[in-house]
Amino acid sequence: MFGLFKSQRSKFKEKGQRTFDNILPALKGMDASEIGFVLDGAVGIKNATTMFGSKQDVLEIFRDPLMVQEGIAFGTLKEWEQHMSSIRGTSEGLSKIASLTIWYLSVIACQIPELRLQGRELWGELERGFKHTEMFDPDEDSVIGLEPKFE
Repeated sequence: MFGLFKSQRSKFKEKGQRTFDNILPALKGMDASEIGFVLDGAVGIKNATTMFGSKQDVLEIFRDPLMVQEGIAFGTLKEWEQHMSSIRGTSEGLSKIASLTIWYLSVIACQIPELRLQGRELWGELERGFKHTEMFDPDEDSVIGLEPKFE
C-alpha cells in the first residue's frame, strides 16, 4: 500500500538497485566474448530505436542520459519495462532483455546519482567485452558519465 505514495524516482531507484544486484554478479561471471555478444545486441537495439527518430531526446537517452529531462527519462524507462515484460517468454526475448538492460541501468544510474557508482561498475565489466564485438564502438556507444576509468 505504501508503494502508492512513493515517487517515481524512488521506485526507479529501488528497481535499479535490485537490477544492479542481479546483473553485476552475472556480468562478473561471463567471459569477454559473451559480454561482447550482449554489447552487440545493445547496439542493435540502439540502432533500431534511433533509426527513424531524429529527436535529440531519443538519441541522447543512449549516449548522454544525464542530459535528458527526468520526466522523459522515466517515461522511456517505463516503455522499456513494458517491452521487456512483453518479450520475456522466449530465449530470443531473454537475450534482448539482457541487451536492453544495459541501457535501462545506464539511464537509471545517470538519473539517480546514488546509483552512479554501480553504473560505472557496470561499464567497467562491459569494457571487458569491447574487443569481442562486431558492431559496438566504445567511442560512439559508451554512455557519457559512466566511464569506468577515472583519468
